[in-house]
Amino acid sequence: MKKTALILLMALMALSYVSAQNLGDAADAVKDTKEMSDEVAADTVEMGDAVNAAAEEIKAGTFPLGEWLDPNYDAVWAFQNQNTMLYQNDELVYNFKGMISDFKVGGDVSGMIEVKFRCDDTGRSYTFSMKKDSTDMTMYFMKDNGLDYTVVMEKVK
Repeated sequence: MKKTALILLMALMALSYVSAQNLGDAADAVKDTKEMSDEVAADTVEMGDAVNAAAEEIKAGTFPLGEWLDPNYDAVWAFQNQNTMLYQNDELVYNFKGMISDFKVGGDVSGMIEVKFRCDDTGRSYTFSMKKDSTDMTMYFMKDNGLDYTVVMEKVK
């Protein structure tokens, strides 16, 4: 009986030692994960800053600058070098400066140029696209509630 108890005690001690080693490894893994998480958070902040900077600097040649009329609402979308704004009846309805995220400018081999961005304040994701040789622009947006809107707009300035 003493021999069995001694064997069980040694087995428990060995198990405790292994568990302590695993806990140490687990603690190191948690520490490493925390450090990686902090690095990812820092990178995310830098990426967010880069997205906002890009959104505020739509460069001529990348996406056309100017004003386009949404005929359904008699509203003018103004793409400027530092901002995007929406006017109706010559009055500013919305200024997007500093309000957009997920900003992307792109194009394809067919000559289609596209700007996409998200505005949480308006609850919409916007896409503006146009053929390189055209002055007409198509606007598409999706509201958070799932409703969407598409219109072809003529350039007015």
